[in-house]
Parts: sequence; C-alpha cells; structure tokens
Amino acid sequence: MQPPGPTSSLTRVYGFVTLLTALALILFYLFLALAPSALVYDALGRESEGIQRIAGTIPVLVSVSIVYVLIAYAFVGLMYTPALDDYRLITDRHARPWPDKAGEVPLIADLPKVMWSRHLVQSMRENAEAKSAQKAKIS
Repeated sequence: MQPPGPTSSLTRVYGFVTLLTALALILFYLFLALAPSALVYDALGRESEGIQRIAGTIPVLVSVSIVYVLIAYAFVGLMYTPALDDYRLITDRHARPWPDKAGEVPLIADLPKVMWSRHLVQSMRENAEAKSAQKAKIS
C-alpha cells in the first residue's frame, strides 16, 4: 500500500526548500521588528530608518486583508443568491416541469418556496389561535 502524500524526491526537495525559505523570512521579520534600532541601522545601513515601522504594519495589513477577504466573499455570495421566490432555488435538471393544465395541482416541491412557507406559517398561526381560543372557552 502506498502512503498518501507526495512520493517524488523532487517534490520533497521543493517542500524542504520552501520550509527553509519561510523560516528565514520569519527570522528576518522578527529581527526587523524586535531588534533595537541601533542594531538594525548598523546591519542594514542608515537609509533604513523606517524599516521597523514597516515591520510593525505587516501583521496589521495581513489581518485586515484576511478579514476583508472573508467579508468580501460573503457579500459576493449574497449578491449572486437568487431571491426566495426564485424558481432556481428549488429546481434542478431532475425536477418535474410545471403543469400545463390549469386545474392540475403541482407537488409542493415544484412550488415556489415563498408560497408554501407562507401557507405553512399561516396555518400554524391559525392552529395556535384556535387552541388558545379553545383553552379560553374551557376555563
């Protein structure tokens, strides 16, 4: 039985090189963000005086970007969702066609969702009102 995952030696090498590169970048970022200013200026030169401020803004930029992407995807999904009474919400290629005859009654699965949900809510309210009226008569 073959173990799951990459088996190519070239893939393993790429993964190891990516790991080393990511570790080096994290260490360099931590050096820029946490080291004293004098040490950073001596190591990188006097032209890099704002580098620590830039290193401090990277986590803020990443976190705001992640939140923005999550909210944007949610709104894009809502924009392309059809309305509740749209026929596309309850149909697919296996659905029965609408009845051609005027007297024929379609199944509940072929009716718009708004129509039958409104009817069900209304009948539940009527049943609750009838029960409360019946209880009031008894007492």
